Amino acid sequence: MNIKDAANYYKSFLAQKEKEKRYAELSNQLFRHEGYRRFAYKCTANKLTIGIGRNIDQKGGTGISKDEAEYLLRNDIEEKTEKLAQRFPRLNKLDNVRQDVLINMVFNLGPNNQKTLKKTLEEVEKVLDNKSEWKKVSEVMLSGAWAKQVKGRAKELANQMKTGEYKNNKYLSKNT
Repeated sequence: MNIKDAANYYKSFLAQKEKEKRYAELSNQLFRHEGYRRFAYKCTANKLTIGIGRNIDQKGGTGISKDEAEYLLRNDIEEKTEKLAQRFPRLNKLDNVRQDVLINMVFNLGPNNQKTLKKTLEEVEKVLDNKSEWKKVSEVMLSGAWAKQVKGRAKELANQMKTGEYKNNKYLSKNT
């Protein structure tokens, strides 16, 4: 590296440090001014807002980017997996595809609609104890109100549960 390149590198390094310092100061100030809200709320301008002043309102808001949505999804998947593993300690005895079916169900059903999941887990327990078959688990999944609500999603997941394989989904449509 010659002297000119070294000087440019050092200049760039100092500029980056200054940028980091400025970001830290500004983000601390915005945190104090905006506050942090875990759940969406209406700000003083009556806009749907979340986090530290993030305007997600459809009219004039920034919403979230695809990268931000994927970041949130990754966190949600980890959270749902942990909760499912606590509720169903034998989760790790299943192959990855069937684990994913159950995680998908937990993600979709939420905390207040667990009847179908409970019956499904009971049937999975029977399979693990050699007292049932995967086909029966998929039938249980399709027998409740959840399957009627999510239609193609339920069919796809039930098929995955039955076969233990991800397949191209022929069940989903825009209305599922």
